[in-house]
Amino acid sequence: MAATATAPPDQSAQVTQGVNPWFIAAAVMLATFMEVLDTAIASVALPYIAGSLSATTDEATWVLTSYLVANAIVLPASNWFSLRFGRKRFLMTCVAIFTAASFACGAAPTLAFLLIARVIQGAGGGALQPLSQAILLESFPPVKRGAAMAVFAFGVVVAPVLGPTLGGWLTDSYSWRYAFYINIPIGMLALFMINRFIHDPPYIKNARVPAFDNIGFGALVVWTGLLQIILDKGQEDDWFGALWIRWAVFILITSFAVFVWHSWRKHEPMVDLKLLKNRNFGVGCALIFLFGIGAICGMPIIGYLSNKVDPRYLLTFGFFTFGLTTLYFGSMTLEISPTTLLAPILITGFALSFVFVPINIAAYGTLRNQQIGNASGLFNLMRNVGGSIGISIAQTLLTRRTAVHQNEMLNSVPVTGQQFQNSLGAAQQSLSNPFGPANSLHPAQAQLYGQLGVQASLWSFVDVFRWLSLLSFLCLAVVWLFKKVRPGRAAAGAH
Repeated sequence: MAATATAPPDQSAQVTQGVNPWFIAAAVMLATFMEVLDTAIASVALPYIAGSLSATTDEATWVLTSYLVANAIVLPASNWFSLRFGRKRFLMTCVAIFTAASFACGAAPTLAFLLIARVIQGAGGGALQPLSQAILLESFPPVKRGAAMAVFAFGVVVAPVLGPTLGGWLTDSYSWRYAFYINIPIGMLALFMINRFIHDPPYIKNARVPAFDNIGFGALVVWTGLLQIILDKGQEDDWFGALWIRWAVFILITSFAVFVWHSWRKHEPMVDLKLLKNRNFGVGCALIFLFGIGAICGMPIIGYLSNKVDPRYLLTFGFFTFGLTTLYFGSMTLEISPTTLLAPILITGFALSFVFVPINIAAYGTLRNQQIGNASGLFNLMRNVGGSIGISIAQTLLTRRTAVHQNEMLNSVPVTGQQFQNSLGAAQQSLSNPFGPANSLHPAQAQLYGQLGVQASLWSFVDVFRWLSLLSFLCLAVVWLFKKVRPGRAAAGAH
């Protein structure tokens, strides 16, 4: 028989203080939407930023890296700052910093100025997601948290989908600077709504604030910062082929070990790792680490089902369907059409919507409200780190597997073989009119090499999709480590 855990008692009335919780959901979703949207928009505007500020493409990528490093550092420390300054005040401060830094980014005259502004922006945005999630979970009774998380997830998922399109339109029609200026009206509206609808719960107002954990925070800054830099720049410098990466990895491992040892032993650490002893929260962190993405299509359905169906069944359906669709992507050929991919892409998005919300429900379902703030920071750190590692691994695999497949094709079809010579002759003949018979050899060779690169790239995507499918099926076993959550009853076995 599977173990069962019940949710903590409903304390949402202490948080909402008579305010409709859906207004609170809208306020916190707006802040999170702004932060996620900015990341997607900035990625699209990167080439224009490099050209405008006379920077190379590699230098311009620090616009993304600097933001992510500052974001990752502040994220797990958000609970301490909430207790120290009050959650509402800290959230409003973060939104104000993010909005002001967005203006500075848009007005940046040089790359150095832009990078400083992006660090400040990342620091302001780092706490928005964990704070928003903690406020949302505490504002709704346990039986309605599924629907609330579905609405919240909808906003989080729409932002990266809308970001590239909006960013491209703003950059082409106006300037890359408007990719940052767009945050100003959103931030001002978020500040108004947060000030109007959000209140601190009694346990935060009356909380005893522990001393600042200097060692834990210092180690956290070092390992999270180095991790993001290594993941973003590793492929460019051939990973462990670069001396600086080997040293950085050594320092990262050392600081991470210090962080874990210190946080586990200290009575009141910056990040309470002992929350991972809660079985459901620990399993949820493991799954969100392996996950890292979301979808729109199934959010309305999952909001309805989440409080009526065991989250483990929903997660099983989500991971199994996602595994099947990625396995389908692993059978692609160059003859496949965009319309053929439409249905599996929609199915993939639908499946992933059955992962995000149930993971949150199961992970937080056995925690008290007083634990949610710390847990949210740790949970979002796991999601961000998992997503960053996943993207970095995928990029590296695509590059390396493309080279492997290219070598394999060159070995199987030698340039001296009849098959290659026939293809080369046909290409020369087709290019003889524009280049002339005497000058068509090199263009023909370039054309064949381009076809070789396209095929090798396709096979590298096939490899990654198949491995991703295998990972999805492995997650099915992890799902059933969750205890069953029964919303709306007294807390039991929450520790």
